[in-house]
Amino acid sequence: TPDEVSALAAAVLDADVAPELSRLLAQRSEGNPFFLEELVRGLAEADGLEPRVQGWTFARRGRSLLPPRAARAVEQRLAKLDTAVLDVLRIAAVNGRVFDPRIVADAAGLPVEVLEDRLQDAQRAHVVRPGPGDAYRFEHDLIRETLLAQLGQARRRALHAAIGASIDGHYQ
Repeated sequence: TPDEVSALAAAVLDADVAPELSRLLAQRSEGNPFFLEELVRGLAEADGLEPRVQGWTFARRGRSLLPPRAARAVEQRLAKLDTAVLDVLRIAAVNGRVFDPRIVADAAGLPVEVLEDRLQDAQRAHVVRPGPGDAYRFEHDLIRETLLAQLGQARRRALHAAIGASIDGHYQ
């Protein structure tokens, strides 16, 4: 709960947490205690927090909210997956937290059945899960962010273009 997020963050920092930081941590961690602790510790270690009268708050000077330890934990989980699975997950990550497998399959140049076979491997690894309707969703947005961070700018632009073309083709 938001109150539990605030209490856990305050316990990790051994000081009060400003309401805006607590809201941000709740949103980013989705209430997952592991991710919450990693976010707080990572921000503290990277000087991403600053003291204020109402408690610690986020120092917004271009800092990432994906602490290195959390990224490494997610990368370790992803490293267990086959390269072909990772390729479709990166395309799905560009598409969004919740994604339509038909759009991702089209952008990847794969039959949707092949893509869904690969997504089953990702589902068994607790990286994605079925979403609303025929969609899938990433288990946590930090997984999606880690996948996006693995892409270079040129590759990301190309994937955005492929996703956009696929969306245009499916929804016109």
